[in-house]
Amino acid sequence: MESIQRFVDGKIDFQGQRLADRIMQEGLVAGASVAFLAGYFTQNMQLCMLIFAAATALVAIVTVPGWGWYNKHKTEWLPNRPAEPEK
Repeated sequence: MESIQRFVDGKIDFQGQRLADRIMQEGLVAGASVAFLAGYFTQNMQLCMLIFAAATALVAIVTVPGWGWYNKHKTEWLPNRPAEPEK
């Protein structure tokens, strides 16, 4: 169980967060568009909901875990400054 938790809570850098957010937004909009069009042309609300649910699950699988391609740009942190003595 711990290995699954470590995989899901994987480290993601700032560029990876931006990429995951963009994939999520564009994937959900595309999935909703395809689901709406399929439901509209077939006049089937159940098909519309199933396609959108599948698109949401696919987007979640791609964006939620900390995949390796989300951690390509290492963050260079500034070194610690020495504490200034109080006057």
